[in-house]
Amino acid sequence: MELDADERSRLSDICHDLRGGAWVVRGFLELLHKNWASYDEAKRRELVRMAFENCERIERAARDLDTWRAPASRRAPDATA
Repeated sequence: MELDADERSRLSDICHDLRGGAWVVRGFLELLHKNWASYDEAKRRELVRMAFENCERIERAARDLDTWRAPASRRAPDATA
């Protein structure tokens, strides 16, 4: 399947969101792992919340990818049209 410039750009954006979100979650978890004992409960909760929010971002990007790759007949109508 050959992709046109718009499709390549969209795929690149989705991949960027997936990679970026994964790196952020990894960073938060690494901070928690290395500094658990020195962080108070509030700091731990903040890092977990931030990781969770980035997991939601990854999930949205994965849904975007699934929607993007779906045949046109399966795609939901564009709400902006």
